[in-house]
Amino acid sequence: MELETVQSCENRKMKLTIISSILSLFLLSTTLGKVPELKSPLSTISKEITQMFPEGSELKAADSTSFEIHHQTQEFMIHNINMVGQISERAHKAVGPSYKGMIFKMNILKQNAVIQAVTPQTLRKPYWSSYINHLNFEGYSLFYVMEYGSRSDRKLIHEIISHLNSLSGQIPPNR
Repeated sequence: MELETVQSCENRKMKLTIISSILSLFLLSTTLGKVPELKSPLSTISKEITQMFPEGSELKAADSTSFEIHHQTQEFMIHNINMVGQISERAHKAVGPSYKGMIFKMNILKQNAVIQAVTPQTLRKPYWSSYINHLNFEGYSLFYVMEYGSRSDRKLIHEIISHLNSLSGQIPPNR
């Protein structure tokens, strides 16, 4: 009985996540429809970043508002940690970079969009690190995440981050 309740709860969470994702994409796409020049910067930047990644990297998701590039990833069992540091009792599956891998994610947002993180910063997770940043441009902003393993190519990571930061005039991190 308890297993059935947990599964139905997980199904509801998944449905809510899918619905909220669809709603978010709809709202963002209607905003982009009103300002057509927002679509082109992401396609230009995605081509540049894709070319910087090593051979064998895979463009996982791409549309007019976001894209992801995966290189040497694997599946992990993760226990979420909430904002006060409490660790979830239940683990869930998550794809992350292997010890030599990288995952790059970028989203285009409205200009000066508010996000719930101080940027730039590096977040340390049990299996990988995540560098996050939010760059403002005229008419739009970009939010990106570079996830990397303990033995990932630091020089390449620094080149990608430096390239993105140079587009907005930010000083690259010394990592």
